[in-house]
Amino acid sequence: MPAHAVHLYFYTDSVAFPRRGIQRLSETYPLLVEERVKRAVPSGISVRCILRGLGGARIQELAEILHRDFGYLPEAAADTASYYFFNSGIVDCAPQPFTYHLRALRRLPFLGPLLWPTLRRNLIKFRPLLQRIWSFRLTRPRPFMKTLNSMIASVAAVGGRSVVLLTPRPPDAMESRSPGITSSVEKYNSMKKDSPANVLVLSVEALEAELLLDDGHHLTTRGHEQVAALIWEALRPDLIPTLEPQQFQHQRGPMERC
Repeated sequence: MPAHAVHLYFYTDSVAFPRRGIQRLSETYPLLVEERVKRAVPSGISVRCILRGLGGARIQELAEILHRDFGYLPEAAADTASYYFFNSGIVDCAPQPFTYHLRALRRLPFLGPLLWPTLRRNLIKFRPLLQRIWSFRLTRPRPFMKTLNSMIASVAAVGGRSVVLLTPRPPDAMESRSPGITSSVEKYNSMKKDSPANVLVLSVEALEAELLLDDGHHLTTRGHEQVAALIWEALRPDLIPTLEPQQFQHQRGPMERC
């Protein structure tokens, strides 16, 4: 049965959100993908973008949002094409210096607001050194993939399709500020590529540095446009045949089928 509705669910950290003073919500890649889908599908087909997520979120936090949503989201109808995009990992895999938990001091009554600004400046200044002494990840590799796979299984159970986005390779400046982050991103991306066979894995690893903001993670406006283009180029051959196969030519995109 051809689909008569397309639902695009995005569960992400802040990379999919607009940066204040830089972008509008309509310029972010989830909304740009929605517009591309609306322009491409036959008239009369409903297209909805549902942007979920949390700034600074770890994979476990996104999983909790997803599973909470499933408490009220209806099971996908036979005539609905539902895609769930998961874009997370940088917070989980980024090496943290052993001084990371000192940030709790800022919550101390009276003394916290006085001491934290000075302490924070020094922790940032000496972060590369502190991180080389000893570092850890907020989410280890095995728990990360266990959580991601549970999200994928939940999506499959309601008749949806999971799309996993890889993390762009950090620019050299980010590696200088946070030693070891490049190899960590590569490790977690490699695990994502081993997602179950029913998952579409989209590679954005090779985004050029100028498409990222100075923090090395969030996207410029052109970066959002590029990610949206990559998503649509890969999504099109999977989506369009479910709508009106006789009206569209099946084309291959850069989506990796794992």
